Amino acid sequence: MTTPAGYDELHDASGALRPIYAALSQAQHGALAAPLAERPLGDDTRVAPIPLVLDDGEYRAVIEAGIRQRACALQALFADIVGGGRGVLGGGVLDEILASEGTSATRLRQLWQGRERDAVCFVYGPDLLREPSGRWVVIEDNVGCVGGCADASLVHDAYCDAVGLPRSPRQDLAVAVCRWLERLDVRPADAVAVVSDCGRDPRFGEDARRAAILAELGLQLETHPSPMAVVNVGAHARMTCERLADWVEQRVPMLNAPGTGVLGNKALLPSVNQLIRHYCGEEPLLRSPETHVVRTDTPVDGCVVKGAAGCGGGLPRTDELRVAQRSVEPSCMRDATVELRPFAYVLGYGDVVVAEHPVAKYATGTSHHISNGAAYAAVIRR
Repeated sequence: MTTPAGYDELHDASGALRPIYAALSQAQHGALAAPLAERPLGDDTRVAPIPLVLDDGEYRAVIEAGIRQRACALQALFADIVGGGRGVLGGGVLDEILASEGTSATRLRQLWQGRERDAVCFVYGPDLLREPSGRWVVIEDNVGCVGGCADASLVHDAYCDAVGLPRSPRQDLAVAVCRWLERLDVRPADAVAVVSDCGRDPRFGEDARRAAILAELGLQLETHPSPMAVVNVGAHARMTCERLADWVEQRVPMLNAPGTGVLGNKALLPSVNQLIRHYCGEEPLLRSPETHVVRTDTPVDGCVVKGAAGCGGGLPRTDELRVAQRSVEPSCMRDATVELRPFAYVLGYGDVVVAEHPVAKYATGTSHHISNGAAYAAVIRR
């Protein structure tokens, strides 16, 4: 047996099956392959027959607590900025970050004038890799219309259907939206949902699945003339988004509030540990690999260069703010590398709901994007 370079999720150093996987028989794996290969979500999305099995104690104490901690620190930073401060970010770094996102501190403060910090609400779905040592690290902080927020529960249910386990009682997205509307004392019928950016690959239907989940709650899909709340899980929450402009101007409460997308900028990664200490008064539970803001095209040995704004991890334009992040050898599931995306919903100041179901992605190439050949995998905690 070839020893993988990264942490082997399935086998220990001797090549023996890890105890946490012992309950999943090899015969079961073969039986799972057929139903999970036949369009389990109704589109071209692939779901792997072998789940990612995690220790529940570690998940609760490290991953769940760690993403809640990071979400609270990022929320506090945004509230500080729009309130007139700069957080713990010095020099011109904050100005560069905001400029790379198409805004400025002045514009954000104008936009948020008269709003309370309780309105800083967003969806948070960081990308995690397990280092060869077994430690989980955050390689990106995704904020806004995060891919997989609807699919995670559905992937879990598809796996449960295949092995005869009970489904989740409720979708995580539905639970979070209901709780947010209850905080606002707004009925679902008085809220509107934005679920699509009209630019996604038509082979993959998460937009339709988001719409179905929210419509079942009673939300209208972008048709309400004067909504009392907006659940935006489709359009980028920048100030220039025309689809949201009227509601932003009217100060309608919004999940993925305007401007909060800047919190996913990768140039913030070097500062998150400091943000947690400053705003939470705690030591970080989840850290990022060593990451530096860079402004030249000079390669950095042992690092991956990424554009700071947006997503995808591709090489940036020559005029774009970028980061160099220490390369991490990810963990493996057989011949695939593993990435974990847990989800949290920031619903009010300090009010963070961590979803019960994260989702894993297995990739045999360099991309963990589902549209580029990666497969979802259910995450089972024991």
